Amino acid sequence: MKVNYSCPKCKGFLNIGGYLVFIIKAKNPPRKGLIFLSTEIGDYKVIKHPYLELEDDEITDVFCPICNFNLKCSRNKNFARIEMIDADQNRYEILFSRIVGEKCTYKIKGDKITEYGKHTSRYGSFRKLLQED
Repeated sequence: MKVNYSCPKCKGFLNIGGYLVFIIKAKNPPRKGLIFLSTEIGDYKVIKHPYLELEDDEITDVFCPICNFNLKCSRNKNFARIEMIDADQNRYEILFSRIVGEKCTYKIKGDKITEYGKHTSRYGSFRKLLQED
């Protein structure tokens, strides 16, 4: 199935060769670099430069590598937000955790929400909020 991911601001494509490409920035101490995430939702494989050290539970900023837009979700600061279009041209909102090591992703189309990752239970009240939107 051919799936494309894009920036919600510039609509530029974020996926290439089975990976999503982002700029990631961490604050203390300041670090930044490119990060590659699997395009398969629920696969939490991460590829990054070996010198880009990230600590578990550290919150990072995630940016579009094309327009430098901060992808932070306005509904919950722990998530980044991108868009996905599947092979049938269905559009989805994808929310994924900005917290290093946290496995939590939401795929949203209208009132249908699909959860992925072992840490979704941390966000029960957020899921209720999403259902009310």
